Amino acid sequence: SGATLQNSQSPGKPRMILLDFGATRSYSKTFVDIYMKLIKAAADLDTPRITELSKEIGFLTGYETAAMEYAHAQS
Repeated sequence: SGATLQNSQSPGKPRMILLDFGATRSYSKTFVDIYMKLIKAAADLDTPRITELSKEIGFLTGYETAAMEYAHAQS
């Protein structure tokens, strides 16, 4: 028969979880490509690259203070 996946913190109390995908949207290939580079830069803890890509993708305007850029990159 089939396999069972149990991932509940309390297996004796079954729950139904509903996901609403009504608020999803599409993104351009360019946005996704930059975003993936941004995720890689974050994984590498590459603060200058995070800041550069965040400006390129529109997460930062370029008018932020150095302290704000640093806080953004650390988040």
